[in-house]
Amino acid sequence: MAPVTRSQFVKVAEKAKNAVPVRRVGELAFSQYTAGESLTVWQHGVWMSIDLTGVSSPVATAKALARAALKRL
Repeated sequence: MAPVTRSQFVKVAEKAKNAVPVRRVGELAFSQYTAGESLTVWQHGVWMSIDLTGVSSPVATAKALARAALKRL
């Protein structure tokens, strides 16, 4: 996790290769596939990234992990 502004997050999302918007987790989020599935989430000025490999539903699993972590902010 790292502090970052909304505009900084949006700039990174726009430059990310193969980024796909993800809804219903955080204020802003996107996933992308590289060597595994990655979910990047922004909420209340905090950036969080979850990388998963070898999971049958990586985005769903990452969303559940992100929601649990965001509750602790």
